[in-house]
Amino acid sequence: MTTSNASRSSGTAPIIEITWEQRDVLRKELSSDVHAVLDDLATSAERGRGGGEDEWNMRLRADVGMWLLDDLGWDLVDSRETYYLTVPRDRFASWLRWIRAGVEWCLSDTAKDLSNPEQAWGWYVREGHMTVAEFDVEIVESREMCDRDLDVLRVCDELLAELETSV
Repeated sequence: MTTSNASRSSGTAPIIEITWEQRDVLRKELSSDVHAVLDDLATSAERGRGGGEDEWNMRLRADVGMWLLDDLGWDLVDSRETYYLTVPRDRFASWLRWIRAGVEWCLSDTAKDLSNPEQAWGWYVREGHMTVAEFDVEIVESREMCDRDLDVLRVCDELLAELETSV
């Protein structure tokens, strides 16, 4: 069952149409981002912070995250072929750039580890914290993560380009 917040999107003209493949890539990234930003906001609240620029940016990301969940569907799997996003164009573009920057950083870090796996993970094997088999699995999983990250970068670039040309 696909759930949507009708009050959020009703009466709001779609800004962009995306495919199911783009949706799947964004939806997976969205889960991680919403979790991280809400966790960061909870930490700020516990510490009595909330008025700074960092907290304001987190609040905007959380708002966009909730809006995107409404547009993309809260279920991880959704049978629709196309999706219509109603989140404001500037907020969606900012969110895409934020996601892109974070994924670029992770991809760079993982690529560095994969370029010299012995240096990155060898200590864990030598010290007995990881078996050779686990070491091999770590390399395979890191490569798979790079593939997912490249998909995210591609989708972000496609959508940012579409947002720029559809103004």
